[in-house]
Amino acid sequence: MIYFIDYENTHRFPSPKLFTPNDRVFVFLGSQQATLKVSEVKIILALPNVELVQVEGISRNNVDFHICYYLGTCSEKFTDDFTIVSNDKEYDFLAQHLTRIGKNCYRIPVDKPVPETIEIETEQDNSELISSLIQVVLKSPIKNRPRKVKTLTNYITKQLIPKEHRSSKTLFNSIIDELKSSEIIKIDGLKVEYLR
Repeated sequence: MIYFIDYENTHRFPSPKLFTPNDRVFVFLGSQQATLKVSEVKIILALPNVELVQVEGISRNNVDFHICYYLGTCSEKFTDDFTIVSNDKEYDFLAQHLTRIGKNCYRIPVDKPVPETIEIETEQDNSELISSLIQVVLKSPIKNRPRKVKTLTNYITKQLIPKEHRSSKTLFNSIIDELKSSEIIKIDGLKVEYLR
C-alpha cells in the first residue's frame, strides 16, 4: 500500500498501527507548515518508508496538485494500492476514477475514529470490532468500494483490521460473513456487489 497523507488538510496523523513495514508513506506539508510537534515527529519516525514533501509557494490547492502528481508518478512505477489520507472529499472523485481504470485507490479521513485504534483482548470482543468495521464500509461511498473479492480482501485486511490481528483468518471470515448476512454485499464468483 502507498499512502499519501494530506497533512495540510488533516493537521494530524493517523495511528501508526494503520501501516505495515512494506508500506510507502508520503507526508505532504504546506509551505507555511515550518514546524511539527514532538508528538507528530514521533509518529513520522514510526512510519515505514516515509518521505516528507514540503510544498513550496502559496496558492489554492497547491498541496492537492502535488499529491495528484506523486500519485500519478507512483501509479506508473508501482503496482500497490493507494490510500489518500485526507478529510477533503474531493479526492473521492480521483479515487473512483482510478478504481474504474483498474488501480485501487481509497480515501480515508483522519477526523473519523478508525478501527485500527480498537484493541482486542479476547475473541469475545470481536463482535464490537466487526460492527465497527461494517460501519466504516457503510460510510464509504458505494462507488469507492472494492468490486472484486481480491481487492475487498486487501481493503479489509490492510485498511480495517488492526495490524496485530491481520493474521486472524477467523476475524476476516467473520467480517465477510457478517457483510453477507447483513445483506451489505453479495459475492458472485470473483465479483462483489453492494446491496446498500
